[in-house]
Amino acid sequence: MYSEQYDICQSSSTWYDDIIVNSYSNMCKIHRSNSFSFQDTCLSSPYSYSSFSPVDSKFIQIINPSNLHWFCISNALTFISEPHVVEIFDSMKTSASLENSTVLDKSITHCILKLRPLTTLVRYIDTQVQGNSYDCGPLALGFLWALSKGHHPRQYEHLRGPMIRSKVRQSFIENRFVPPTTKPPRMHNKVTLRSFKLDFRSKSFVHQS
Repeated sequence: MYSEQYDICQSSSTWYDDIIVNSYSNMCKIHRSNSFSFQDTCLSSPYSYSSFSPVDSKFIQIINPSNLHWFCISNALTFISEPHVVEIFDSMKTSASLENSTVLDKSITHCILKLRPLTTLVRYIDTQVQGNSYDCGPLALGFLWALSKGHHPRQYEHLRGPMIRSKVRQSFIENRFVPPTTKPPRMHNKVTLRSFKLDFRSKSFVHQS
């Protein structure tokens, strides 16, 4: 680990960068026997010269298309039963914040259609909500881990930024993957906050009532 990333991991409030997010995500992927696809987070940046490669399997992807906020997009829970559905797990989104959203953000749409060109429906799923401006990275990593286990994040209700930060730090110090929690998941219904259906003419995702 570089000294800069070591300093970030020691902090309780510093924003995670691509190196930390990519490193822990890939450690998780290897720990889960490469059971899902994950690509470099830098590919979601508007400044990247490359873009995501299409995936014909389960994927869990952390993205930061605005360079301001980390969150997860994934088909891990829908690949078998709903192969044309991609779900978004975002620690800053609630039913209230999405209430007036009529069209999915273009940068998110671009990432989703690059990863899964046949996607026709996108859903925002209820997750833990961050209580500050800096824990989106740790929570996105926690969501990735939960999804890799076949569960949605709310089934690990106790997942919080400080807890995940401590496990990420331990993983890098000990050079081994340490999961965000070892507690078992609990029963919790997956809640959809808002759905967006593909409009084939405009290639945009429009709110589905």
